[in-house]
Amino acid sequence: MSKIRIGLFTIFAIYHLAAVAFTIYMERNASFLFDLIGKIPLFKYGTLLGLLLLLIDFLLSWQAAKRDAAEINDLQNEVNALKAKAYDLREKK
Repeated sequence: MSKIRIGLFTIFAIYHLAAVAFTIYMERNASFLFDLIGKIPLFKYGTLLGLLLLLIDFLLSWQAAKRDAAEINDLQNEVNALKAKAYDLREKK
C-alpha cells in the first residue's frame, strides 16, 4: 500500500473517530444538541469531506488496479518472449 493511501486511510479513520466521539457527546449532553439546531447547515460540509475522502480512495484504487493490470500484461509478454527463446534453443539442437 502506498504512503498516500496509508495517509488517506489515517485521515479517514480520524474523521470517523471524530464522528463517533461527536455523536457520543451529543447523546450525553442534550442541551448541546439543541444548541446545534442552528448550525445544521454546517453538517453538510462534514459529509462532503467524507464523500471527498471516499472519492479520493476510489480514484487511488482505480489507478493502482490499472497500474497492476499493465504490469501483469508486461510480465506476461516477458514470459511469452522467454518461452519463444527456449523453444528456439530446443529447435537448434
